[in-house]
This record gives sequence, C-alpha cells and structure tokens, in this order.
Amino acid sequence: GGGGGRLVGHFFLDLHPRPGKYGHQCVLPIAPSFVRVNDLTSLRTRVRPACCIVGNMSAAPTDGSTPALLRFNEVQTFFHEFGHVVHCLCTDAQFSRLSWAWPMVPWPGGVENDFLEVPSMMSEQMVYSLDVIHRVSGDWRKREGHDDGFTLPTDIAESIVTTKHLMDGLSWTRFIGMAYFDMLMHSSAPPYAYNGKDDLSLSELWSEWVAHDLYDSFKHAPNGCTDPLVGRKYRQAILDPGATRPGLAMLNDFLGREPRPDAFVAALK
Repeated sequence: GGGGGRLVGHFFLDLHPRPGKYGHQCVLPIAPSFVRVNDLTSLRTRVRPACCIVGNMSAAPTDGSTPALLRFNEVQTFFHEFGHVVHCLCTDAQFSRLSWAWPMVPWPGGVENDFLEVPSMMSEQMVYSLDVIHRVSGDWRKREGHDDGFTLPTDIAESIVTTKHLMDGLSWTRFIGMAYFDMLMHSSAPPYAYNGKDDLSLSELWSEWVAHDLYDSFKHAPNGCTDPLVGRKYRQAILDPGATRPGLAMLNDFLGREPRPDAFVAALK
C-alpha cells in the first residue's frame, strides 16, 4: 500500500452464510495497529493491523452451475464494509487505543462513534460511479477482452446511477421524524427506549451528508474515483490518523473547509 509494495495490514473475507453464523454484515477488528518499542534496543517496529469482513452475501449454488454472483445491493454493501477495512488497515497511529476500532472489540479506544461510518459511507458512494460499475460488473460467462458484452451495458449502468436516490426524500424525512422523537424521549426521565434500543444512531444522517461531501472531491477529480492525487490526500487526511485527531479536524484538512450538506441535498433533488 502507498507504493513500493509496503505491507500495511491483513484482512480476511468471510462473505457467505452458514448455519449458526452472525446474520448481518460487519467488519470485525482482529488486531490493532501500533508501534512496538523494544525496551533493550529502543527499536521501533510497526505492528500491522488485521480485520475481517463478516458477511452473508449470495453463495454459489450447491450444484456448481454458477460461481457466487452478487446482486447490486450486495456490491454496495461490500463497498461499504471495505471502507471500514481501508480505515482499519491504513491507520498509522502510534498507540493501539488510537487505532481503528469500534465498540464490538476486546480492546478500548477507536475513532469517534460519530465519525466511524464516514469513510465506509464515502466508499459506498463509489459504486454509483459509471467507471466503477463498468470495472466490477459483467457476465461471468464471457471472458474479458474476448467479448464486447463483458461489462454491464451502459444504459443499465446509467439507470442505476439515475435511480440512486429514488424515494430517498421520503425515507430521510421518516428518519428525521424518528430521530426527533428519539431526542424527545431522551430528554424525558427514564425509562426510555425505542424498539428496544436506547438510541437511534442520530449521527447516521450527519455521516451520510459528510460522505457525499467527501465523495464530491472524487466525483469531480480528473480521474474520478481512481484519481491518485485525491486518493492520496484522502488517505493522509482521513484514514492515516486513526483516532489521533478529531474527526472534524480531519474533514477540514481534506476539504479545506468545514463540511457542508450541499452535495447531499443536491443529490436528493
């Protein structure tokens, strides 16, 4: 990673369902990133992080007639979870408690909960880029380079991009209504709960529009989502610091300003 073939970490894929398996999708940290200092020689060694995508995506049929083929929403989910993976692996913190982590881990620390979903939601936006869709789609029965129909037809890809936010206005209005109710409940005396939970992830909407603001930098870059200059800046400003800096400070560094909801609002129109 980062050029020169330097090892940055390890990740594992556990993508398909099996009896008794955790039934959702998530990234589980296995080991944090930190610097180990030898007490005798003072030699400093980077301990590389590790994590695993635990998923329940479409598996290959038992008769072996096709490989495991993912639906578009599953590809979107994979991009989301892989955003957590790169956040974990690129962390360059000195101490393990400032490495990437979230509450479902056996060690303390990790990035701010409000910032935790920002890189994954930004990564998720990329699957709606036409160049990315063409890179990851295709007919498995046709070999790349030997058939013009290998990638998804442009008209279908464009329709996927066009309908990205179909009915999102209604769904976000519903979410804001529930969030407002949740705040009212938490402002009252206990006991308070909503559907068995004592919170409603009020940062989700904030993370969503911040992710759109970040993605806008890639969207308008000369080489789109694969632009090396924007990618390097994103890694250095957002991914590398881990929990060593406040999330808002990292966003300001990358954007050159305070984050704004303009790109998200424009996408909903």
